[in-house]
Amino acid sequence: MYNQNFLCPYQNYYSHQAGSGIGVIYKGVPYQRGHGIGSFLGGLFRTVLPLLSSGARVVGKEALNAGVGLLSDLVSSRPMEESIKTRLKEVGTNLKRKADAKIDRINMSGSGYITKRKRRSAVISPTTSKVKASKPLNHSCECIKSELDLFALPSTQTSIESGIWIHYKPISSLADDGPIEFQVPGAGDDYIDLSHTMIHIKAKIINQDLSKLISSTMVAPVNNWMHSLFNQLDVYLNQKLVSPPNNTYAYRSYIETLLNYGPAAKESHLTCGLWYEDTCGKMNSTDNDNKGFVKRQAFVSESKEVEMIGHLHGDLFNQEKFLINGVEMSIKLVRSRETFNLMAASNDLKLKICITDASLIIRRARINPTVLLAHQKVLSTTTAKYPITRAEVKVLTIPAGVQGKSLDNIFLGQVPKRCIVGFVNNTAFNGCLTKNPFNFENYDLSSFCLYVDGQQIPSKALQPSFENNIFTTAYHTLFSGTGIHFLNEGNGISRDQYSKGYCLLAFDLTADLSASSASHWNLIRNGSVRLEVRFESSLSETINCIVYAEFDNVIEIDKNRNVIVDYSS
Repeated sequence: MYNQNFLCPYQNYYSHQAGSGIGVIYKGVPYQRGHGIGSFLGGLFRTVLPLLSSGARVVGKEALNAGVGLLSDLVSSRPMEESIKTRLKEVGTNLKRKADAKIDRINMSGSGYITKRKRRSAVISPTTSKVKASKPLNHSCECIKSELDLFALPSTQTSIESGIWIHYKPISSLADDGPIEFQVPGAGDDYIDLSHTMIHIKAKIINQDLSKLISSTMVAPVNNWMHSLFNQLDVYLNQKLVSPPNNTYAYRSYIETLLNYGPAAKESHLTCGLWYEDTCGKMNSTDNDNKGFVKRQAFVSESKEVEMIGHLHGDLFNQEKFLINGVEMSIKLVRSRETFNLMAASNDLKLKICITDASLIIRRARINPTVLLAHQKVLSTTTAKYPITRAEVKVLTIPAGVQGKSLDNIFLGQVPKRCIVGFVNNTAFNGCLTKNPFNFENYDLSSFCLYVDGQQIPSKALQPSFENNIFTTAYHTLFSGTGIHFLNEGNGISRDQYSKGYCLLAFDLTADLSASSASHWNLIRNGSVRLEVRFESSLSETINCIVYAEFDNVIEIDKNRNVIVDYSS
């Protein structure tokens, strides 16, 4: 039995989260333009206080004299009423006389009080001179530097007692081309650290007749191969689907990696998932001109086995809250075609990808029992809430021979907080060994605008001219639309590279441009989103318009471990 007094702080803490009135959702500057009437009265009191302190001494002295006089009158048997009136009159007369004398000492020209001053010395010692104290600006709060906190220690977390990494093997067979499924049981008291969920893959490329590749075979995986191996990620919580059911997982993971990480990450830990960028302008090349192709080809030549590990691009894994106990999590990865995730010099090659090993790596955390009891207590009155950024990718086809196109009702209902748009070849999207599915070409785009409930974004349509090397406004959306345009950060896409395979357009649709912020939400809007595009000339080939969108949503779990979502999955 746990001490109720010890449990109380945790219970109160989580009870306040469950509901304790309207709290501060988004807090800006604590005080702006003064503190109200309290500040005015406080300032007035501070101004009058010196005068009151000096006057109080005079009044106190006269009051003492009046008290002594009253005692003497009582001794002499003088009537009390007459004595009080006489003494009060004397006090008033004396105070008036002293006040008049005080006023006479004031220099009416404005030079202040006339006081006796000591004559200054000719030489003032710098070690003994008084320095005039600096004053803070009006409405500026005082603070203390943390370097002077000599008596404080860092806080100690006691809510998580320990943690362990556990490798789960798939419950499905890896021998065929079927989906890879994992099941993570929810029994026990451990919570799951969703943000540290990873997948580990070992794979190799062989011929369809199961023979090894010869050294002269120029074949390589596409960029970001660990994620490009799959076209769909399904996540279930207690058999409830909580992820969008579409077959564009490869594009989602590519766009998120391309725009969310800088060169330092792309050249280091992202290579664990075989991220080696293709050379701009040579995205479809399968020779030495494409440096990314050459690097990836070296890993799989002669059917060598390549090992990969990385973070899953799922909505639930992009938030930091732990999954409570009693919830079973299932993950299903649907494989993509070899013609999509491989590149070769010829379409005549018959290739097969053999996944030799797969593991789902889960971080389980042992929670302090008092926290568990507090969670269970609060769950009896409300639900556990998991705010997520739900990502959805839509694909729309623009046929050949078209010069302009209006794509209506791309999203109907909840309006996304961010949209990212790009164009790829339709044949590459459907799978072609000689074409790169991640070659986002510009197709001589001449006009582009987004409409949210009839409101044009931007207010002036983007009008690039790639033939004349005029596309800065379009290129700048990669930074303004992702929240890094005023920061010392980047995504590794240079101005020269943008028009040669990395032509994406990003738009932040929130009211305060906070699509990249996790500190607060904006009001959820419902409406429709459409695109209008125009090209310099009619399209010579059919293309696909890839639209990546983000939404604010929430997943809830009640005390019976029922899962509730506020979107259609």
